[in-house]
Amino acid sequence: MIASNYPVAEARTLGEAQRSGPLGFRRPVRGAAEIPDADGHQVLVYRVDGEYVLDSARLRRGDDDVVRATHVSVVDMRAGAPVAVELSIPSRDAHFMQTSGSIASLCRTRR
Repeated sequence: MIASNYPVAEARTLGEAQRSGPLGFRRPVRGAAEIPDADGHQVLVYRVDGEYVLDSARLRRGDDDVVRATHVSVVDMRAGAPVAVELSIPSRDAHFMQTSGSIASLCRTRR
């Protein structure tokens, strides 16, 4: 089974990007250690000004969206991956019945 936080494999809060170069005169850039690595079936999603920005492996550490991001998440995009599901179902006598199972993820990507 995949971890219960599926499809988010990792999430990080980002601090302010630091300027680079001698005396800090160059544009701000994210450090390599700030941005997690994504496997082939994963994508990075940045939180920028309250919006989600999907990185299709094209954004660089110095791109405006990456620099202004406050959060970054690694999201698993595998289709058909097993996802654990737990439900509490109310019963007539005010108790709950707990049930669990597994479903296949429905992630889709364009080809």
